[in-house]
Formats: sequence, C-alpha cells, structure tokens
Amino acid sequence: MKKVCFKAMILSLLVSACSLFNLANASLMLNIDSSSGKLLGASNININGEFYDVSFVDGICAALFSGCDEQSDFFWKSSEESKVASQALLGNVFVNSVNGLFDSSPGLTFGCSSNRFNDCFVLTPYLSVPVSNELYGFAAWN
Repeated sequence: MKKVCFKAMILSLLVSACSLFNLANASLMLNIDSSSGKLLGASNININGEFYDVSFVDGICAALFSGCDEQSDFFWKSSEESKVASQALLGNVFVNSVNGLFDSSPGLTFGCSSNRFNDCFVLTPYLSVPVSNELYGFAAWN
C-alpha cells in the first residue's frame, strides 16, 4: 500500500500527517469526529485520476516519514506531484459544505488550530535535506 503524509503549519510549526491509499473509484466521504466536529480525513479523493484515503494525525517529520532523511521516505517524488495533491485537498476536502465549514474555519481540521489569522498551511512534502534541516513540498494554504 502507498502512504503519503502532509505537514500542517500554523505560524509555529505544527505537523499533521495523512496516509493515502490507492482505492477503486467511489464518491468522496469526509471522516468527521462526532464529538469535536474536527475533520479527521476523507475517503476517495481524486488525485490525477487515482483515488486515495486521507487521515490527519499529529507528529514530527522523522516519526511520520521513516526518518525524514531520504526522498524515498515520501510518497510524492516531485514538486508537480506535491502540487497536484495539495490542490486536490483544497478543491475537495478543505471546502464549506453541509458537513462543515472546513474552508472558512481551518481550525476544524485535525492538526490545525483556530488562530487569529484563521489559516492553516498543509505542506505535501516530496524532499528532505537533513543536513540543512530543510523540507520541500507544496503547500495548501487554507
């Protein structure tokens, strides 16, 4: 199974990860915690014609990405792939709907918190440079 993780940043570095698994064609479904109303993930997100499940979890890069020290640790291998995955989150998951105001209120997404700027950055990484402590990816700014 294929895994990919996303990193969410809210001013100070907050990490939120996602696991994506290739699925058969089906309609998008959101996973929302019934007690908190937090968006925990989504099923069947269409990314370039393939369908994935996404789950948001907290953690640090090294724990979420098998050490976060090699490109092979990341599901997406290029800036373009990372960009397309981030755009899919913005266009399909971080939206206002009857299920929740996940565009207007990014703090409703697990791993993001409400803040005075009312925003959350979700970074879809594709490359790490451990020597300089750099992480490259494309951000979905919600």
